[in-house]
Amino acid sequence: MRMFVTGAASFLGNAVVAELVGRGHSVMGLVSNHETGKTLKEAGANYVVGDLKASDAWCEEIKEADKVISLDTPFASNEPIPKEVTPALLDAYGRQYMEEVTNLIKAAADGKAKGVIINYSSLCMGDRKGKWVNDTDSLDPVGYCRPVTGYFKSITKTAEDAGIPLIELYTSHVYGNGGCFAQLIEGFKDGTARIIGNGDNYMSVIHVEDAAAYIALAAEKLDRNENICLSDNRPVTQKVFMDHIAGLMDLPSPQSVDFETFARDNGMLIAETMASSTRVPGLKAIELLGYVPKHRSFEEGVAYTLNTMGVLLEFKKAA
Repeated sequence: MRMFVTGAASFLGNAVVAELVGRGHSVMGLVSNHETGKTLKEAGANYVVGDLKASDAWCEEIKEADKVISLDTPFASNEPIPKEVTPALLDAYGRQYMEEVTNLIKAAADGKAKGVIINYSSLCMGDRKGKWVNDTDSLDPVGYCRPVTGYFKSITKTAEDAGIPLIELYTSHVYGNGGCFAQLIEGFKDGTARIIGNGDNYMSVIHVEDAAAYIALAAEKLDRNENICLSDNRPVTQKVFMDHIAGLMDLPSPQSVDFETFARDNGMLIAETMASSTRVPGLKAIELLGYVPKHRSFEEGVAYTLNTMGVLLEFKKAA
């Protein structure tokens, strides 16, 4: 199949492109410049330089796609999330994201695509105070997903009006060799990693390789409207997750700070992202897509990732 992927150069995007290429698909990634595109070429994919807010070369390339996958987020993956936010700033990011996604949907519908996959985040489910998400829950974004508040209906209606299936994925915290997890590990190394409060809030997680496999399977198998949560189905509290990493690296557990202190040092959106407590089920994805995560728990996945990163070997040598 021919796949058109936006956000292809992001941490998750790189994994999804590699998964699709490995499955024998032809992949066209949308990137902002040729330098970024070179990494896609090295992975066996093609690329087109463009901007979703403009009608340029990507509009022609997308017409030949069998499926379209959006991995973009409200904040660009190569830019830091703003520490100081206002309602006006969040709305500006949200409007831009909505415009980009709706333009993508319309362009996909003008071609031969049989569906558009949009990858949101489980943070769109809001802070559930430790409760499990279910299919009847409304969306109430927190953390770095807050800009999307109020724009889900516009995106859904665009797909309905265009007559193209919309597959909405809500991926839990993605970890692996790169992205925010790599930044977290650097925090462990330099002693700046912190736990918010007593750390008893629940996080649902998924290894990047498993997230990429699910997204690829959704593109291969689904041609109808669906909404699916992606996780390893084994939520973990923030403290247990952080203590486990510290134990593997033979380091002391991170210090605890109150929410206000963490927000002051890291920004409100990052603080909300870390402190929200939501348990995300993964059984629907397993049943619908026929894939059981390779990393069935955070214990397995984190140890695997730290080995991949060479971190455990690094600390063994230091000892």
